[in-house]
Amino acid sequence: MAERPAHFLLAYLLRARPLRAHLLRIACACLSSSLAQAVTAQSSTELRYYEVRPVDGDELRVALNRASPVREGGQIFHGRTDWSAQSDYRWWQEADGRCRVTESRVNLSIVMTLPRLAADAPDAMRARFDSYLARLREHEEGHVRIARETAFAIASRIRSLPEAKSCEALEAAAENARAALMDEARQRERRYDRDTGYGASQGARLD
Repeated sequence: MAERPAHFLLAYLLRARPLRAHLLRIACACLSSSLAQAVTAQSSTELRYYEVRPVDGDELRVALNRASPVREGGQIFHGRTDWSAQSDYRWWQEADGRCRVTESRVNLSIVMTLPRLAADAPDAMRARFDSYLARLREHEEGHVRIARETAFAIASRIRSLPEAKSCEALEAAAENARAALMDEARQRERRYDRDTGYGASQGARLD
């Protein structure tokens, strides 16, 4: 009989880009359930800023579009949230080979990319930028919520897996559970962007 660790990288790293970083670490609480002590999800959030430096006569939208590194499918976006999750779990193997999960943990890494207006920008532009940034940040926080909820769900689902006839079968079941939840997260993020117009309905718009 032996208890062994299993380590899997949940490969959902969205559109990462090396930018100047400011680190903000956030520890998430455990799931509140009868399995809480054996199910843990923790996260760290890194804020990355790109500088927006308007030139004479620039409108805010023009300055943002020129500075933004977030470009996909021929479109320019002003913010982005990337995330990846690493799952670690332990199992207990009986003498006859039967195997069950005893502890499940997910470590979530989040990177949020946002604009920062140059210090010498005109005051009138700064007021408008600050308002826009608050709404843009609100939209990106929606992606963060999806990431955290998915991390909790993965940790819980793996911990709740039924006993398997072998540890190999248990690993396969854990991977299938992980993959299904990651697919669901991708669909949720696409719906969220579609339903909010990439934040426009939340006020992240420059008309």
